Amino acid sequence: MKQSKLLLLGAMLSFTVAEAQVTPTVQMESLTRGVMAMPAQERGIYVSWRLLGTDDAKTTTFNLLRDGKLIARNICGRTNYVDPNGSVDNRYQVVTLVNGQEVATSEAATPWTDKYKVIQLDRPASGVDDVTGETYTYTPNDCSTGDVDGDGEYEIIVKWIPSNKTDNAGEGRHPGNEYIDCYRLNGEKLWRIDMGINMLAGDHHTQYLVYDFDKDGKSELIMRTAPGGKDGLGNYVNQVADDATIKAADNTRDWRASGGAKIVGGQEYLTVFEGATGKAIHTIFYNPNRDGGYGGAASGTVLNWDDRSGKKDYVASYGNRGNRFVAAVAYLDGADKRPSAVMCRGYYTYSYLWAVDFDGEKLTHKWLHGSVSKTKVELTDANMKKTSRTYNSNTFGMSSIYTAYGQGNHNLSVADVDADGCDEIIYGSATIDNDGWLLYSTGLGHGDAMHVADMIPSRPGYEVFRCNESSPYGIAMFDARTGEVIFHQTADGDTGRGLAADISDQYEGYEFWGPKGNNPRETASGEFNTVISSAPSMNFRIYWDGDLQDELYDGSLNSSTGVSSPRITDWDGSKFVNTAVGYNNSQSCNWTKATPCLQADIMGDWREEMIMWNKNDPSQLNIVATNIESQHRVPTLMHDHNYRMAIAWQNVAYNQPPHLGYYLAGTNFNIEGEEEFLEEVKPEDILDNELMGENVLMAYTFEKGEAADYWKRGNGSLVEPIFDGSTGSAASIVASADRADFFLTPADFTGVTAYSLDLDLAIVQGNKTAYFTVMSQSAPDEVANNWGWFWVTTSAEVHNPYLFELTIPAGTTATVNEQIFEGETERKNQGTWTFTSSHWYHLTLSVDVPTATVNYQMKDKANGATVLEGTYTLRTGESPLIKGIYERNNRNGYDPGAILIDNVVITKTGSEDDTTEPDFTPADANNDGLIAIDDVVLTINALLGDMADDFVFAAADMNGDNRIMIDDVVMVINHLLGVNTASVMSTNDVACESLGISETQNGFGMNLSNATNYTAMQFDMTIPEGVSINDIRVTSGTDHSVAFRENSNGQMRVVVASLSNELFTSANLLDVAVTAESVANIHITNVYAAMPNGVKVKVSDAEVNLTTTGIQQVGVEIAPTLFYDLTGRQLNGVPTRPGIYISNGKKVVIK
Repeated sequence: MKQSKLLLLGAMLSFTVAEAQVTPTVQMESLTRGVMAMPAQERGIYVSWRLLGTDDAKTTTFNLLRDGKLIARNICGRTNYVDPNGSVDNRYQVVTLVNGQEVATSEAATPWTDKYKVIQLDRPASGVDDVTGETYTYTPNDCSTGDVDGDGEYEIIVKWIPSNKTDNAGEGRHPGNEYIDCYRLNGEKLWRIDMGINMLAGDHHTQYLVYDFDKDGKSELIMRTAPGGKDGLGNYVNQVADDATIKAADNTRDWRASGGAKIVGGQEYLTVFEGATGKAIHTIFYNPNRDGGYGGAASGTVLNWDDRSGKKDYVASYGNRGNRFVAAVAYLDGADKRPSAVMCRGYYTYSYLWAVDFDGEKLTHKWLHGSVSKTKVELTDANMKKTSRTYNSNTFGMSSIYTAYGQGNHNLSVADVDADGCDEIIYGSATIDNDGWLLYSTGLGHGDAMHVADMIPSRPGYEVFRCNESSPYGIAMFDARTGEVIFHQTADGDTGRGLAADISDQYEGYEFWGPKGNNPRETASGEFNTVISSAPSMNFRIYWDGDLQDELYDGSLNSSTGVSSPRITDWDGSKFVNTAVGYNNSQSCNWTKATPCLQADIMGDWREEMIMWNKNDPSQLNIVATNIESQHRVPTLMHDHNYRMAIAWQNVAYNQPPHLGYYLAGTNFNIEGEEEFLEEVKPEDILDNELMGENVLMAYTFEKGEAADYWKRGNGSLVEPIFDGSTGSAASIVASADRADFFLTPADFTGVTAYSLDLDLAIVQGNKTAYFTVMSQSAPDEVANNWGWFWVTTSAEVHNPYLFELTIPAGTTATVNEQIFEGETERKNQGTWTFTSSHWYHLTLSVDVPTATVNYQMKDKANGATVLEGTYTLRTGESPLIKGIYERNNRNGYDPGAILIDNVVITKTGSEDDTTEPDFTPADANNDGLIAIDDVVLTINALLGDMADDFVFAAADMNGDNRIMIDDVVMVINHLLGVNTASVMSTNDVACESLGISETQNGFGMNLSNATNYTAMQFDMTIPEGVSINDIRVTSGTDHSVAFRENSNGQMRVVVASLSNELFTSANLLDVAVTAESVANIHITNVYAAMPNGVKVKVSDAEVNLTTTGIQQVGVEIAPTLFYDLTGRQLNGVPTRPGIYISNGKKVVIK
């Protein structure tokens, strides 16, 4: 074990964390350390945790425990750590120290198994649009977060939207209801609110706020509601009103336009819900109503919300501009008072902002701002007294609008812009003071995007950057306190996007950019010079890679396919570098806006998490987090006031990213101290957890030069690659006097029958031929001379055996395993490989020593994709053991660093000691010495989830893949019948057959493509409440039977098999008798079919839509998967002979 100490000589702080953030601690939620752990980038486990805004920055440090054992002490320069010896089976705790004394220890955190955490959701059932007759389904949309139960951990609030959602003035459809759910991070569902038919499903109606409004330590939910809406307990929301008119409203009446989506009448409410249960607490009338009045159910026929010549937009008819809503949370009376909900209606013309307070029992009116004309503002105060003011100027002097009339955005922001301790609302091109009166108007009009932050640190206060949809269009920056013009550039049309973020460390302050040639400009000089020649994405900024600058998030939607490819973009000082983050099929939301469902610092250190939904399984949310180490400790962003307010308003209308209330790159929260890391990676340690253990024969990382003695000719050197993807130093040939060298790999192969070689490889394109070779021990020990030893050449006089070889001429295409001698039959060219210059790949050689067979696989380190693979058998008599790794740079110019290697690991995968006989007989599932029908029954029961006490798992796991599946059942039956079989194990579980659903008199039938090739099948059915499976009958074959078992989670596993492994006789396999009390879905997943020889094939999932009158199919039809052998020849169907095959670009091994 190694110990290391790091002395941090950071600047001594003269402030507490809270002072640096300019956020009073009274506004900070009570949070835990939020410990988060996941696999590290290279090796071990990455752990991160919160520094709180309430911590004393000068005296707070941390210890880190793994399974109760101290592994790092006095951590003061970061709030993250990579445990090189950790695994997903460990548990981590953070100990908080103040002045060196322990004061608290966190709960133990279990590491994630990947860079993302899945939250399993309860997806609402599909429905049928009663106008179009089409089926709609649900996907997760905007999310928010709050601590609803006061335990110091955030919960996730999810808005579900139907696929037939529409804009306000949508015609020809009736969208399904919207639902609001609440989930713990462990996936536990706390409640569901049904918004009802009188709340339009779309971007502009349901703007919900999650925050602790009554300051009891628990978040509430406040949002606009309507008659028919039900709370988390299933009760109508209007029944908690004090107003008798509200309580008497008809909850069954449909206020939607006939044949159209818009809501044309009925009461409108504001409801507050208890965060922990979803229970409605209090409901009042929403203000203003459809006609701009106060209280009651307005007709919607009085106020024309469109002032353009000849245009009419009454809520009761066209129903567009008067039904545009946004919302925010704001501390209007100061940090020590309760915050208010600010509900807003209208922004194209009339603009209303309504402040409402909640005291734990009742909602109360605070004030109502109405910009009712271009010059007039009306304010209704807490005593219901209405007064008005007239305005005659704006700050840009470019229009005749002097109020917030027509100035609002599809979003808003909140900040204390005038430093009076109370929040203001930045309402697009205007700002409303905390008392409800207008602070100023810029007159720039409506826009789609806006950002408020300390963009220019040399100026006092905040700045606002926005893009403009109103003439004269373009982009603008102005002072958030006064509206004073800072920068303005007009355009020739709607400027729909724009972003401000600190993406470059070359300039102090933010950069900002937009479309139409507005490339990133700096703010530091005051000249706003363009500093980057191309504009990156204009979506969300995010803290991700560990420095104090912003990175960029973009969902990167392909509008033709509807599939997004989420990515993080970083400016490295010379170019933009993209990193894909679409883990587990992560999908952005809000169509072309391509935003995450939520971006917030909800756990771990100060970097932000992204919440996205699974495109292939919309019942899943993915929380995607960074595992990049950072040498900066920053208090949780959620303890910064502006940022926390931004998380509350992020979900409204056109989502915008949050910004801090201070300039992060200008701060330093690290403190002086001596950090001690008790377990470090040694240079000879390997980098992948899966390769750890006693079977490692040798490993080098080239980090400290310890491998220098293993260079055969002494010319090998360590270099620092200038391209991404490496981890510190790598090995290369750099001396101009030499062209070739090799690194010895002196591993002890005694008794080894199989081993693997892993290494990282990068190639820099050169002008002449270069070589990379993994040398066999049959190769000679010495080199003839510097000039004449060419490893691969048809004129070579010395035979040079290898295990793997690349010949790399000028360009980026290499020959794989080039033939050395003319007429040679054993060693032949195995095609070519086109690589990316200056890019890291990972090479794995799997060597079977007795047969001298080498399997090679090259993967792209950036995305894990396999880019090259194959199998090669050595010449008779050549050693299958590795001697070293040969590098030869390009002749006549040398091109130092043309080939680089790193992280060389040799691992034993088989030995003579591994030949002990198993203590069971295959297929003897109860180990009674006899293969009989009871073994078949035991195996089927195990597949159904019911393992008997005498069941021997290893005996029934016929293909050794550590799971009991339908192919194991077939092979156990074959053993009973005395038939020898092979098995297939696929590294990519892709569907090769399709499953069809058809309606029957009593339920539905299941049809399998190419069914007559198969003898057995298994699948799972997820059965919702109110649905009963009455019977399942086999309709194909004469010797098949069906077994099924339902577990406590409402999922039923079904197994169909024949005791003689008879083939199915027709495609129509099963009839399922079912009854349904209401509309519901049955999801059919984990479908596999098996051939008589034990080959298992994946079948597509399917979905059955149930109604009380019948069944509508939503099956998943796919094209058959094609298989190829290693020569590229297409096979007829699924292969059954042992060997290696290719399907969908992945390797499939038949054993």
